[in-house]
Parts: sequence; structure tokens; C-alpha cells
Amino acid sequence: MRGRATRVTPDATITIQAAGITELKGIVHGVAAPHVFTVELDGPTPAQRSFATADGSFSFGRVDPGTYIVRVTSDAGNAETHVQVVAGQPTTVELTLAANAVVIGRVVDADGKPAGSIPVTIIPDSGDGKIQIKLEGPPPTTNPDGTFRLEAKAGPSALAVMVPPRPIIKAGLTLVAGQTLDAGTVRLDKTN
Repeated sequence: MRGRATRVTPDATITIQAAGITELKGIVHGVAAPHVFTVELDGPTPAQRSFATADGSFSFGRVDPGTYIVRVTSDAGNAETHVQVVAGQPTTVELTLAANAVVIGRVVDADGKPAGSIPVTIIPDSGDGKIQIKLEGPPPTTNPDGTFRLEAKAGPSALAVMVPPRPIIKAGLTLVAGQTLDAGTVRLDKTN
């Protein structure tokens, strides 16, 4: 059992409803079985963990009841589903990976020479002009000849070239699962 209350003020009298925690487990299917995959839970008990199971199985214990978005990312593809977890009842989900899209391109300096070792990443593009970059660990970098190859979830996306004082963003990319998109050449100006 577990309970919680949010936005509690000092000297308040509160009632905490205890609910039975449970297990959320699942299986990830794909054209090729992922060797290592990451599962993220977005809901009352947020969690993220990497798994390396031959059969694509995963499990999170001690999960609070409620609505969750379950996201899986891997080199073999990605998947997302919504699930309702009921108190005290184990919940099982099955996810089928959709192939990643591939983005290629090249980064050059202001003089047109290859820019190697420049951090680059693909981020979701909501189309409203607001961009959020969230990285865990070091991002991929350009090759010595300035080229890059990135895999990402299909959908509206943007390329972020991470140079100071702020990243260069190439928005409006439409990524298609299993297909390669050439983002072209990105030129760094003298202020980067």
C-alpha cells in the first residue's frame, strides 16, 4: 500500500488515501528483437530503465495505480502505448516496435570546411516554435568529415546542432519510419 498528497500547506489537516501498488510488465515485439531497450513510464510513478532480455520482456514493481504512457526506445525501433493500472492487479502490455527513421547530413564551419566532433541530435517538433532538448548521456557527434547519421522516432522533428552560445535548430523535418532523410548541410556562422 502507498498513498501521497500533493500541494500540502503547513498546519493543514489532510487525508491520505492508501492504494495498493502493483506490477507493470510487458513484452516488446519487433521485426528484429532489440538487444537493449529503454522503457519509460509517464504517469503516477514515473520511471525509466534499460533492459537486455532475449524475449523483450520488462517489469516495473511497486507501481501506483493510474493512467500511464509507456514508451520504448531501442536501436531496433520505438513504440508507445497508454495503459490503465488498477490497484492491486498486475498489468501487462505488449508493444510492437516501429522502425526508426534515419537522418543524415553534414555540418561545416563558416568557411565551408567539415566540422567534426560537433554534438547533434534529433528532437520532436511540435510546430509551435517551442523546442525542448532533453538528453541523457553524451549526444552523438559529427564524424571528422562533418557528416552524421542519426536514428529517431518517426514524426515531425527538428535537427539540433549543439554549439555555443545556443544550438542551431533545423525544424520542419518529417521523419518516416524505415526511411532515410537527408537534412542537407548546416553551416556554422562565425559567432558559433
